[in-house]
Amino acid sequence: MGEYEGEMLNCRHRFEEDGESKLNLGQKIRDEFPFFSGGETHYLDSAATAQKPLSVVKELSNYLLYRNANVHRGAYALSANATAAYEDARKKVSSFIGSVSERSIVFTKNATEAFNLLATSFSETFLSADDTVLLTALDHHSNIVPWQISSDRNGFKLAYAKVDAFGALDEEDMFSKISEIKPALVAFTAHSNAYGSLTPVGEIVKAAKKVGAKTVVDLSQYIVHHPVSVSEWDVDFAVFTGHKLYGPTGIGVLYGREELLADMRPYQGGGDMIYTVTEDGSTWADIPAKFEAGTPPIAEAIALAKAIDFILSISYQAIIAHEEALFEEAYEHLRSQEGVLLYGPKKVGKPQRSVISFNVEGIHPHDLATIVDEHGVQIRAGHHCAMPAMKALGLSATARASIGMYSDMDDFVALSEGIRKARRILRV
Repeated sequence: MGEYEGEMLNCRHRFEEDGESKLNLGQKIRDEFPFFSGGETHYLDSAATAQKPLSVVKELSNYLLYRNANVHRGAYALSANATAAYEDARKKVSSFIGSVSERSIVFTKNATEAFNLLATSFSETFLSADDTVLLTALDHHSNIVPWQISSDRNGFKLAYAKVDAFGALDEEDMFSKISEIKPALVAFTAHSNAYGSLTPVGEIVKAAKKVGAKTVVDLSQYIVHHPVSVSEWDVDFAVFTGHKLYGPTGIGVLYGREELLADMRPYQGGGDMIYTVTEDGSTWADIPAKFEAGTPPIAEAIALAKAIDFILSISYQAIIAHEEALFEEAYEHLRSQEGVLLYGPKKVGKPQRSVISFNVEGIHPHDLATIVDEHGVQIRAGHHCAMPAMKALGLSATARASIGMYSDMDDFVALSEGIRKARRILRV
């Protein structure tokens, strides 16, 4: 897999080029998303959550309406069928991310819970006060705060790789710290949700392995826009969420090497994660059940599998071609607007995808988001759960426009019209 772009899947997609612009993919597939049937809207907040294709909504509702039963516990056919569908979803996720075994896939309620599980269980099992976990200042809070909490409880040390002046990981600092600190674990994002910058996953994993460090990669943004192979990267753990991947809320995924998951202590106790329970103590089920205490997100996992089917039916090849062309045109369009300040590494020739973080001189991002919303445009405003990344560029907040496969240049034209309206209203 290429260090930044990944290897495009070679499956045929449903929306073959017909001589029209690549940018038309967004319009071609919008009919598949009920959200866009309610009138003209310009949704540019897919980095926060993606809209859902009808096939995913139908799968979710069909299960709840007609196939609902608990898994792993019933001798009757309805329960057996639910169990089969749930475990088939696990197999599909495993194949989708290039894992060699579905036993490496743990379902959680979201990416944040997956990181909390990992930070708690890995730390309690493998780390001591002499160890250091290397994080990055570029990451989402969900890959920072759980490690801080676990550090306070378990006594290991934390270090942080820096963000450069343009919103990308400072790779020199990252590799230097890996070599000098020799951390027990390196946790980092593949794709910044704040600035859209990409990190060289394979190179970081190789450097970590040279010093004996385990690796954790946050795929929550990356996997939406690029194919993934955890086996090719040779990463030890990976995390992503379903709701950004055109799936439902309430479902996240933790991938871990089987041998590491097998040794790790349980994160939560309760039903389904035990082998035996006596008054003297309990023994644990095999992985992945050991980490899925209680009734799991059954309907959500099944619907996530349908979202994966939808992505593969379009193909990453088509998605990448559309989104990269759209990003380039949208970036230049916003750059040409009076008063707009763009952030991110594209301005110095480094990879940046899907996310355009910006401000408008004299207008607070929250005010801008409110005004453009009145123009039918939805963008995010704030620190994007990435306060250290904001601080690295001397910022407290930005406006953020982010692309999904259904996005189109019309969305950015509407955004620029909203920006001009905001400048008129606020007289800047």
